[in-house]
Amino acid sequence: MEPTVAIRDLDLRKIAVLREMTESDVHFQNVSDKELRKWISENPEVVEHKDFRYEYNFLSQRLIIKCMPTPTHDTLQYFFTQTVFGTIVEKVGLLKAQELVTTGAGTSFTGFEGDLCGSTEKLPDAFVQLEGSDFPVVVCEAGWAEKLDDLKTDAKLWLLNTGGQTKMVIVTSFTETYTKSETNPTSETNPTSETNPTSETDPTSETDPSSEVSKGATGTGGGQVGKRAGERALIKSINESTKLRDLANQLLDLNKHEELGKPLIRKLQASLYVYCANEDHKDITKVFSTELLPPPPANSKAPPLFQITMKEIFGKDVPEGMKSTDPITFSLPVLRKIIEKSLPGTAKYRATRRAKKLLQEKGVLGECETFAQRKRRRMDGA
Repeated sequence: MEPTVAIRDLDLRKIAVLREMTESDVHFQNVSDKELRKWISENPEVVEHKDFRYEYNFLSQRLIIKCMPTPTHDTLQYFFTQTVFGTIVEKVGLLKAQELVTTGAGTSFTGFEGDLCGSTEKLPDAFVQLEGSDFPVVVCEAGWAEKLDDLKTDAKLWLLNTGGQTKMVIVTSFTETYTKSETNPTSETNPTSETNPTSETDPTSETDPSSEVSKGATGTGGGQVGKRAGERALIKSINESTKLRDLANQLLDLNKHEELGKPLIRKLQASLYVYCANEDHKDITKVFSTELLPPPPANSKAPPLFQITMKEIFGKDVPEGMKSTDPITFSLPVLRKIIEKSLPGTAKYRATRRAKKLLQEKGVLGECETFAQRKRRRMDGA
């Protein structure tokens, strides 16, 4: 999501609002090192806040405010770390595997080569790091509604600016496509396309579905109007007794029967890319790519897996009990299954966000105290 607020105006309250508006990360483009340092010095309480996480790439000058990921976004992290660590455990046992590598997610890495100001911080979605190293040897990045060029720039940062420590970057790119009934009845639109307006076509933004009912009332014989009657009736019925969880479940039921003006999950596409550095370490090369969703037909010649070897993880120092050619095999049907299994959780997450927004717009749900605010109030009253 591209924000409407400038970085100089970004404070804790505005960050909270931005994170409420979207489930995807918030991207600030063309932020210089100088602007970033100035913002950090003026907002130390923001940068040090336990619930606030950001990353910055000095190559692209892109600042990213990290928001709450969906279950679908997290599938790569789960699949990758389970596969890598599980394979190493099979070879050398649990204790030895824990001594050799760390698999994790969400850890900040700094100190990239060429970053003279030290401003770059990266939080990979998943990684494998060798004991005693400064950077991961393999990195996974998942992008939701992000341009592939931006994801490739992140891959370049890892592969070309870590002194050769990062050997491979695995990228999963998710996009959602509008159906004809949601946009122009004669066309399909990719919401990540540069030709689209941002907020109106961002599939992760939580706009008022009631306002979309009249806009989308098109089609032969008023079919769309009929399909959305249940949504209109539900929104009209919201009152002081409406509970957030009940409303979310009702939205889920309407979504199941395709009666929402904006489906909770649109037509989902997912692609996987694997990048490595060239021999001269001046650029990167795509060494593998495939489409994950929609799944290929049964008679497709699409690859069912991709592999990396222990040599690609450990280099010349392959531990005893392993061979340099031993593979770590990533089953693409398994990854697809994990993604598909995550979709109900993502739909529920979005239904709850949409229900919360509807209750707020109806004046039923006000601002809720955080745990810290409640604790402070109790202490002040003591």
